[in-house]
Amino acid sequence: MKKTFIALAVLMVAGCSGKNPYQPAPQVLQSAVVTESQTNKTQSPEQNKADQDKAGQGKTIVRLHRMDQWTVIPFERTCPLYVRVDGKVVAALQFNEYVDLRLVNGQRNVKVSLACTMTGRSAEAVINANGTHQEYETDSGWYGQLRLWRTK
Repeated sequence: MKKTFIALAVLMVAGCSGKNPYQPAPQVLQSAVVTESQTNKTQSPEQNKADQDKAGQGKTIVRLHRMDQWTVIPFERTCPLYVRVDGKVVAALQFNEYVDLRLVNGQRNVKVSLACTMTGRSAEAVINANGTHQEYETDSGWYGQLRLWRTK
């Protein structure tokens, strides 16, 4: 009996030790963040020059993590959390996933919202992309509200 208990304890510890705290999101909708304009063949030379000047500016890496949490709402476990940067959807996160956003320096509006709700639950943050690495977390509060805050 004692050996069985010790064997179970060792297996449990071994099973938990290899687990990462969180993982990258497989549903990144755009590999490059959409705050940079994509080069378009139909743009005028002035617009192309403006895009090149913008690309020459610095970039800020912002990691956004959707916390893993227990929920009462049944559909929320399978419902993705959309991440929007300046109004454009860039990723869809499940629980305990993150996305690295590469933002052009300046003020950027980041909004997270659940895809499956009719009430439009969302949280927003204005990020000052200044070249320093930043980390944000998001979760659902006790009363169903979404929260988004900076951790680093």
